[in-house]
Amino acid sequence: MVHPTTASKFAKTFHLSGAKSDRADTKSLLELYLKHPDKVQKVDSSFSKGKLKRLNIKRRDLVGDRTRLTNQLTALLKIYYPNALKVVGNHLYADMFLDFLDKYPSPQDVINAHQIGITKFFNKRSTKHSKTKERVQILRSSIIVVNDEDELDYYIFEIQQFCHKIRSLNKVIKAYDEKIEQAYRSNEDYEMFQSFPGADPSIGPRLMAFFGGDRDKFKSVNEVLKISEIAPVTIQSGKMNIVRRRFSCDRFTPLSFVEFANNSIRSSIWVHEFYYHKKALNIPHFTILRALAYKWIRIMYRCWKTRTPYNEKTYLEVLAQRRPAWFQKFVN
Repeated sequence: MVHPTTASKFAKTFHLSGAKSDRADTKSLLELYLKHPDKVQKVDSSFSKGKLKRLNIKRRDLVGDRTRLTNQLTALLKIYYPNALKVVGNHLYADMFLDFLDKYPSPQDVINAHQIGITKFFNKRSTKHSKTKERVQILRSSIIVVNDEDELDYYIFEIQQFCHKIRSLNKVIKAYDEKIEQAYRSNEDYEMFQSFPGADPSIGPRLMAFFGGDRDKFKSVNEVLKISEIAPVTIQSGKMNIVRRRFSCDRFTPLSFVEFANNSIRSSIWVHEFYYHKKALNIPHFTILRALAYKWIRIMYRCWKTRTPYNEKTYLEVLAQRRPAWFQKFVN
């Protein structure tokens, strides 16, 4: 496998004029393969070995589509039905709130409905009955923004259309979740990836898909850090020295590690201490997460290479011996 940028720049090295043709590109690639085989990686394109990765990427695309629709639905509700958003919060795609918008698609429907009916609606679909009273009060205080019936019908039709599309995506995403969970749990490395604190059912399969099952896939942990795009790039010339993040990746892989690092703050003792130590130094949130992802990849690579589940106690003992500045509270 040759990165497109590598192939392009290798060809331009011998064609300074910028001349380009399929024949010249083919000749350039052949020369790269023959004279620099160490720069080329073999790709296993079998569906069985890449199944989990494909499922995760497709699921992520579907979640992105759902997010786009919920954002559009949110913008629509802000115009004529703002109180509905106060009740919904950040879970507009949840079945309960989609059902609510189907049953009460306008402020007029909520105001004209009996309070007992609205209360029963939420109590039947939610175990948090304590929130029902608050939700009913907010909805009953709704202000009618659109009085014209034709204009109101337009908004209602739009609401119904969005709800239908989001419901369809929910079903497909759920089907993908089931397939991913099945492939994840049946894998021989399940226990190992499940041992990492913060590897929930949505993140664990993504980490497993990245590493795969071939232990010869990566030559060193540095290669993993570069391929994952977590390792920074150093640009140095004379007195200039710039360290920046990488941008030529698929975005999905580094996002998986950063999201895992964020999850691990609540699940790991040393991660919690590292994060808040850096936070006290006014280091930006995502800079700390990338630093944590860097550390986690080194740990994961060792566990993956030796097929050993992660043990928090063992790593805490290692940190106690190394005595990093941010871990002094536990050392003392």
